[in-house]
Amino acid sequence: MSAPAAARPPRSEDRAPGRAWATRSGRRRPTRREALVAFLHLAALWGFAVAQPLFDLLGRNAEFFATRGSEGLEIVGFGLVLALAPPVLLLALELLAGAAYPRLRRPVHLAFVGALAAVLAVQVLKRIGDLGAALPLVVATLGGGAAAVAYARARGLRTFLTALAPAPLVFLVLFLAASPVAKLVFASEASARAAGVTADAPVVFIVFDELPLTSLLDARGEIDARRYPSFAGLARNSSWFPNATGVHDRTSNAVPAVLTGRRPRPGSLPIAADHPRSVFTLLGGSYRMNVFEEATSVCPDDLCHQGSREGGLGRRTRSLASDLAVVFGHVALPVELGAKLPSVSEGWEGFAGDDPGGEGAEGEDGSEGEAGERREPGGAEVNDLARGLTRGLRGGRGGRFDRFVGALGSPNARRTLFFEHAFFPHAPFEHLPSGPRYLRDHRDAIEGLVPPSGTEPLRDRFAASQAYARHLLQVGYTDRLLGRVLERLHEQGLFDRSLIVVTSDHGAIFKAGEDRRAVTERTFADIASVPLLVKEPEQDEPRRLDAYVQTTDVVPTIADVLGVRLPWRLDGRSAFEPGAGRQGTVTMVQGAERRARISRGAGDRPVSVSTEALERGQRASLDRKLALFGERADPFSLGPRPQLRGRALADLAIARGPAPARAELDAAGELDAVDPASGFVPVQLTGRVRSAAPRKRPLAFAVNGRIAAVGESFFLGDDGIERLSALVPASAYRRGANEVDVLEIEGGGQRLGLRSLGRFGTRAGA
Repeated sequence: MSAPAAARPPRSEDRAPGRAWATRSGRRRPTRREALVAFLHLAALWGFAVAQPLFDLLGRNAEFFATRGSEGLEIVGFGLVLALAPPVLLLALELLAGAAYPRLRRPVHLAFVGALAAVLAVQVLKRIGDLGAALPLVVATLGGGAAAVAYARARGLRTFLTALAPAPLVFLVLFLAASPVAKLVFASEASARAAGVTADAPVVFIVFDELPLTSLLDARGEIDARRYPSFAGLARNSSWFPNATGVHDRTSNAVPAVLTGRRPRPGSLPIAADHPRSVFTLLGGSYRMNVFEEATSVCPDDLCHQGSREGGLGRRTRSLASDLAVVFGHVALPVELGAKLPSVSEGWEGFAGDDPGGEGAEGEDGSEGEAGERREPGGAEVNDLARGLTRGLRGGRGGRFDRFVGALGSPNARRTLFFEHAFFPHAPFEHLPSGPRYLRDHRDAIEGLVPPSGTEPLRDRFAASQAYARHLLQVGYTDRLLGRVLERLHEQGLFDRSLIVVTSDHGAIFKAGEDRRAVTERTFADIASVPLLVKEPEQDEPRRLDAYVQTTDVVPTIADVLGVRLPWRLDGRSAFEPGAGRQGTVTMVQGAERRARISRGAGDRPVSVSTEALERGQRASLDRKLALFGERADPFSLGPRPQLRGRALADLAIARGPAPARAELDAAGELDAVDPASGFVPVQLTGRVRSAAPRKRPLAFAVNGRIAAVGESFFLGDDGIERLSALVPASAYRRGANEVDVLEIEGGGQRLGLRSLGRFGTRAGA
């Protein structure tokens, strides 16, 4: 006879409610209520660990969506998927595990709880500071395990998570309605249009990115025709404004200012709704639009479809998902591991994409690419010139430039605006002037050699100077790109008849201790001074105009040359207008995010200097360039003991005994099969020096028995690692196997000597 219920010993489930939760339903299928509660808990944890950090970051950087041309419904759909789809997927996996083996469901659920708690813990630890990679991961893993145990045992914790379940939807609403993204979600279409355009000259308008004027100049202050023949060639048929300056040090504000003639307004996004009056709407009623915007979306949809908008929802979704994974890696991983990911500070999309857009890329052979359909003025059709131009798809930024060149019309092209915002010579610095690349995957082998703007700048003088040298190499490649445009225009019979405008959004500085793009009184001449060349139709004589014009004057100048009456008021005025550019001060705005790093201030800050100070700064900037690279401005000339370059090792005394230091080269295997025709040459040699007493030391690098480069070891940060990086001319290599010697330079003058720190290459390892 069984005992009465009141006398029956209590079951373990009754004695330990937490343990009961962990075991009770492990022997059966969960009820709908249990499944719903499990989903709510996963959703709450997902919301705090993943959704909220991403919503917060993307909400403050609406350009992430604007540059893709994302529409309001797409952004809403993205938010819903980010907030709800992953918890649904996790619950589905949990239920599938339980269906296969009922006792497995709860361990799977607890594993998900622990993993999400660990992700949240890493982010909390990052707020303390850079703790390396191992410590945050170990602490977060232990914390996640402890959280899973507490969750299983503490009913109050589960009740608390149930109460937090609405959090993902709250985060979503704040993201869509209370952040700058709301402008995109509830955007109104730009409708401002100009009328009465009678001109029919083609307009070719190119805005390069991060191109300071000083980089183009020779010792006389003229455009260097030897190093930059395309810029110099255009200047021979153009009006050149050597005192032109940009108006903002942030691309997403600077480029709209170029396109609208208006100074940036606080809080505005680089989209058509915030900039309804632009060069596109000025000419859009009469001109065709062949437009390639890189980091903005100012041209309205009814006038042109951008490259980043083409390819349909599927392409945009794939691009968004790929980039979002990289963004979240920076948010969720420890600082040391996040540094190994592609940078998300040098653009708004394509963070993980390859960019084979150098010599030999599609379209580089002069083919026209996909010209597509051209919209007749006033018609409903849109052009299709930029289809498929996204990072990671069909050629990256170099491939997009190929399409722009291919779009440059025919001899009958009239009333067409060809616009290109070219993301050159902007970092990553990867191209030689002749075209080949020397970076494999957009990242330096030594992270931090060219730190993103807004991060801690380089403190080592030699490292900063080498970043400058690499910038100059890419300026040479930029000149090559401009040359392809000019060649194409001549081939099509468009050069003489076209109005051609070439400028840049802002400049850059490569100096120890300075953020490369943050404008201050010290950096004004480097950041603000930009090239501005205007070739009028049929112009065949050069003119140098010393007016202090700004990039807000470009649109009024275009209107002036075309004889278009501006139907709205602008901040700029035509550079050709009598009396233009005679102000006594020049102003450029420092972006809020850079000001926060430099002075802990909030909001944008205007920085003003006198025109006399601007000219002194320009001269000082040029003198510094010449001091680093000589009158020939050769990027490979950087380094100590320049008299060693070109010397054969056989003619020098080299100590080869036991050395107190030894060198290590990254990717030394690339020396075994050099093929310049492949589009890649290992011009940059990076690595480290191991010694008992790390220090800065002068170094020489010999390729195949002859010294090809000199440099210095250096330190980045406080990790105590002695690093090395050298730029070796491509001409130093031979096809196939090569041998590199790394040597320390000892002594000086007549007592100069070398000590071997290591030999690398096929024969070195034989």
